[in-house]
Amino acid sequence: MGLTAGLVLTALSSRLLFVPTTLYSQVLGHKMKLLAPDMDELNANFKKYAKRGDRTASNIERAKIKNLRRQHGIYPILSLLNMF
Repeated sequence: MGLTAGLVLTALSSRLLFVPTTLYSQVLGHKMKLLAPDMDELNANFKKYAKRGDRTASNIERAKIKNLRRQHGIYPILSLLNMF
């Protein structure tokens, strides 16, 4: 009985520890769905300029992508915390 209770408590406490990052990941996924058309357009432009070899224009498009994510509070590195 004691071993079972210890395992259950350990499992629950470890899950509770990651609840904030799990919720953030779900919110992040929803935000990414809402921004998908804009992100697709910027990514297409970035790939087009990169394929041409125009580094200046591709860097500008990459900066636009980063700025769009920053404006909407999307930080993908935080969602990777669940993996650890």
